[in-house]
Amino acid sequence: MRRALKLALLFAFRLVGGFFFCRLITSDKVRILCYHGISIGDQHDFEPILFMRQETFQRRMEFIRRRGCQIVTLSDGVAMIETGDIRGCPTVVTIDDGWKGTFTRAVPVLTRLSIPATVYITTYYSERRTDVFNVALRYLFWKSKCLAATLKFGDPRIDGPYDLTQDRAAVANRWLDFAEHHLDCLDRQRFLEAAAQALGLDASGALADERFRIMDRSEVSSAAEQGLDIELHTHRHRLPRGAFAEMQTEIEDNRRLLEAWSGRRCLHFCYPSGQYAPEHPMWLKEMGVRSATTCDSGLCASGANLFVLPRILDRENWTMLEFEAALCGVDAVFGRQTEVPQYAL
Repeated sequence: MRRALKLALLFAFRLVGGFFFCRLITSDKVRILCYHGISIGDQHDFEPILFMRQETFQRRMEFIRRRGCQIVTLSDGVAMIETGDIRGCPTVVTIDDGWKGTFTRAVPVLTRLSIPATVYITTYYSERRTDVFNVALRYLFWKSKCLAATLKFGDPRIDGPYDLTQDRAAVANRWLDFAEHHLDCLDRQRFLEAAAQALGLDASGALADERFRIMDRSEVSSAAEQGLDIELHTHRHRLPRGAFAEMQTEIEDNRRLLEAWSGRRCLHFCYPSGQYAPEHPMWLKEMGVRSATTCDSGLCASGANLFVLPRILDRENWTMLEFEAALCGVDAVFGRQTEVPQYAL
């Protein structure tokens, strides 16, 4: 009922010119659109904030092109915010993480519509060419209909029967914790296969088409050649707090690989999972980073702090009406905040 009421109010607001009014009074603010993965299989049903169907993404891009939005690069958008020369609702497209679906399903859409975009890529899984363990394991639990599981990984510390009728999340967290503390990357990939079998799934089917993998070196290079802006997202999708040297290592490891693969200097950054500490903006500036985007919702005004830039977090379970409302600045005008996804790679 609440969702239906919200949509009805938005429809009525647009009908009386509310969207036009909000767009007009926020025309001096930059819109930075935020996407994550483009769905392969049923990923969008599993997590509609993290994954979006290619058809939905295409409709969004066609809309901003058809609507006549001033689509600009991230570098140009940042320059506008810094100088204060913002006119005509400039819009930037950003995509986080660098999932395979971004390369196979988003890049063709962006290329065909001649839309510039920035992809922030985390590189740990790119190097190892294995599934993103945390997200893939939670997907297996979501997909399984089993009420009981018997894990046969070959380690007595974790093997055995599990009751899934009470708290599936607790079992998933136990398996995640074990893998993170006791297994390396290759063993975690083997653990995913054992977990799929325990949950009554075929791993080759559930994890088909590299749906939980990050773009590899050749794909990053190809994306850059096709005009995508490749930028920083840390190496291990984490940003240490309290120790500059640890944060520097995360970013420099990420930068070294991405610059080698793309052949370009990486100057812009995206906080992993949108999480940041008060010291991070200053540290990023010291490292020569030009801007940093968050998952905080909002539009970017003239003179905004370039190291905590808000974005419009699009998602699969938004209607086109809700997307248009966000793009026109309705949420910004009325001070509404949207949910932020929490996940770790």
